[in-house]
Amino acid sequence: MIRLSLCMIVKNEEAVLTRVLASAIQFADEILVADTGSTDRTVEIARQYTKHIYHYPWNDDFAAARNFICEKVSTEYWMWLDADDIVPAESITAILKLKETLSKSPQPDVVMMKYVAGFCERTGIFAGKDASTKPSRRAAGFSILLFRSNTESLILLSPILTVT
Repeated sequence: MIRLSLCMIVKNEEAVLTRVLASAIQFADEILVADTGSTDRTVEIARQYTKHIYHYPWNDDFAAARNFICEKVSTEYWMWLDADDIVPAESITAILKLKETLSKSPQPDVVMMKYVAGFCERTGIFAGKDASTKPSRRAAGFSILLFRSNTESLILLSPILTVT
């Protein structure tokens, strides 16, 4: 089975971080967190799930922050999630199955896989900062992107695998 890293950029996410990390440890072999200056318990919470926490001075450049954390990946594939994302059980199962599938050759450079992000029926907020948010039938679908590590560029040399 291939190994998968989860990369995250966070700042002051104590209200929602536990929820996403508790899901992520079920499928991620490595969790890397770039904290951009939290003043709450975000770093303390992240430490409960990973030792790979890095401080990145925020410079209004998400691409630079993403590159910073992704350069530290040590697995075959990596992905990212936002701190307020929800990864329901069916998506966790699908990711684990995908990891097994990717262990067979040929390995694509990029994988697109649908996942369900939660919508809170009570507040009407999509995912959001409400720590009680749970996935519902009204949840929206997004694509998880997995990238093969150690590729020289984003010029794809192999096909994109789309999992339905």
